[in-house]
Amino acid sequence: MPTREMPQRVIDTLLKATGGAASVGEVPGGLPAVEGTIERGGSSWRLQVVSYPGDVLVARSFLREAVPEDRREAAAVFANRVNWALLVGDVEVDAEDGTVRVRTALCPQGALVSVPLVEGLLGPNLGTAELVFPALQAVAAGKEPVAAADEVLDEIEEKGIDTRVV
Repeated sequence: MPTREMPQRVIDTLLKATGGAASVGEVPGGLPAVEGTIERGGSSWRLQVVSYPGDVLVARSFLREAVPEDRREAAAVFANRVNWALLVGDVEVDAEDGTVRVRTALCPQGALVSVPLVEGLLGPNLGTAELVFPALQAVAAGKEPVAAADEVLDEIEEKGIDTRVV
């Protein structure tokens, strides 16, 4: 059965993650969405969860600044290298406008959308964003992308990804 409304547990969990500052609405196409600002690890970014037909929930964390046009290829090299190590989700760089996002998805397939299930969607997203956004900002500012990616990969290998929601 398609998810045509945002499950309340998603809203509640996002409210918890944002300290109560989240809004419910729609994205283009009329799909239900909830979004808010995440503040973590000395950074802040926008988190959005969209409910798609076919029982799919997609979480996206957006880096606030777009990558300058002359650094998008370097940012894509960074993202591609980091994506090989990610077990859940990916890092995306839009070649057209420089938007950067971390994306994770959940397909409950009719299962009850529980708090642990939602935390399993949001936790890896937030932890990945916290780890890669500062490195991507450095790449956008001129840092060599392979070196930046290797530093992130070393950190993932040494410490893992913090999957706490709060």
